[in-house]
Amino acid sequence: LAVESNVLPRNPAKSAKPPRAKAKSMETWDPDTFKAFADMANDSQFLSMYRLAVLTGMRRSELCGLKWDVVDLETGYLRVTRTLQRIDGQGLVEGEPKNERSRRTISLNTPALEVLSAIRSRPGGAAPFHRRAVAWYGPCIHQRRRFTYQWRAGEQGLRQNSKTERS
Repeated sequence: LAVESNVLPRNPAKSAKPPRAKAKSMETWDPDTFKAFADMANDSQFLSMYRLAVLTGMRRSELCGLKWDVVDLETGYLRVTRTLQRIDGQGLVEGEPKNERSRRTISLNTPALEVLSAIRSRPGGAAPFHRRAVAWYGPCIHQRRRFTYQWRAGEQGLRQNSKTERS
């Protein structure tokens, strides 16, 4: 209105820059904490997923959507190109990573290559984690989100929690 009435030559708000969002700090585990977790989860069907998540930084949905066509064990790289997650009312749905930065190539270190090689040598290893995705998403999301299993540093063992946290 002020510009239209010639009170101001231009709108000063057009040159204003919005404040940048503050980066969220992530809580990470040190090697001893992960070792304690891995020891407690040693009998879990998800142990290889946990290890690969820690070694690569991949999200649960990215791990569940991982297929061998994007994994190169010889050169030691994998590409994050798809996700698999449970959506209420639709079941397990394959999709794309949540944003452009999530589509990435990950360099695999020796322990990550060992995990993937072990998975590949198992029977039915066409989609490394697809079958586990059904079980992983099922108990914590499908059953009205009543429970999730989580690990907290300093606690003894895995425990069932009444709050649901989604990845």
